[in-house]
Amino acid sequence: MADSEVRPEFMKGINEVKQLVSDQVSLKQVNGNLIDGNCLVSLAEAYSKGINTNGVPVLQTAWNYMCENQSSKVIGKLVDQYKD
Repeated sequence: MADSEVRPEFMKGINEVKQLVSDQVSLKQVNGNLIDGNCLVSLAEAYSKGINTNGVPVLQTAWNYMCENQSSKVIGKLVDQYKD
């Protein structure tokens, strides 16, 4: 659904909530590195995998998994761009 199909009052409220969250939430860091939503998802996946297989997630392993996962995504995008 396009923004133009939604009532302006609703969009105004959504934008106010987004701004409130943006103003109130601090940037997340792991090992001194800023992480975004995709990185948080990768870390959550790694933690879940650790809990489901070993019972205790290893933080350094989860961090390495997240770095490898993000690197693979970037490499994939770069290869796709190179092919085009």
